[in-house]
Amino acid sequence: MNYTAQGHTTNLAARLCSAAGGGEVLTIAGTHQAALGAIKTYQGEVKIPRLSFKPKGQMHFKNVAEPIQVLSVATKS
Repeated sequence: MNYTAQGHTTNLAARLCSAAGGGEVLTIAGTHQAALGAIKTYQGEVKIPRLSFKPKGQMHFKNVAEPIQVLSVATKS
């Protein structure tokens, strides 16, 4: 079987990847909030790296109707 991901989320993810610089990870505010919530409730044994989120401002992307608030993700030392 073959599977294909389609739709707004997949399109936006592709646009974020294209907009990111070398070694940079971009995300949106909704993912940022979900990550913070998941980290707070995580009870696994594997240590989660500390992350920092730096606002990059609103960005416009092809085939995305509204500008998107974008954040850059980095690990803290």
